[in-house]
Amino acid sequence: MELFDLGYLTRLKQRDPETLAHFAHHFNRALKFKLRAARFNDTDMDDIRQETLLRVLTAVDQDSIEKPESLPGYVYGVCEFVIKEHWRGVKRRLDEDCEEFPELPDHRESAEDAVKHAEMKKAVQAVMDKLNEKDRKLLTAVFLDEKPKDEICRELGVNREYLRVLVHRALLNARKWGPH
Repeated sequence: MELFDLGYLTRLKQRDPETLAHFAHHFNRALKFKLRAARFNDTDMDDIRQETLLRVLTAVDQDSIEKPESLPGYVYGVCEFVIKEHWRGVKRRLDEDCEEFPELPDHRESAEDAVKHAEMKKAVQAVMDKLNEKDRKLLTAVFLDEKPKDEICRELGVNREYLRVLVHRALLNARKWGPH
């Protein structure tokens, strides 16, 4: 005699305590192995097992299982469906969480900007190479090293007003050598 037969489904539908206990024990254990192999945590495993068995019992109540001997396959099929629903729910929650955090702008330099930057750097270096040492050091300190103006004034022994004049003259000299 087949374990899963029409009588078994009838007893399940009538909620026979022994049959219900067998059903719960047999399929809880089998589903637990399946879900553990899929690396679900205990909470998710319990939720998926309970939802699967509830849906199977609902199908039994509605006489939806046409071949009683296929009950194990039916249970595993329902479990697969519940697993897919679980992952869709996880994905939906992740998507909703991502909507709360707008996509951050990518501040990395594009390839086009990198080429422009390299060309600009080469042009600036060519101009700087043509300047006298005093102008080159001054423009490097002010624009490339971005040193504090007070520190530059101390190094050169000048006040801020005269520093402005020196920077202006160095820039005029640089413009002579730059692109026209």
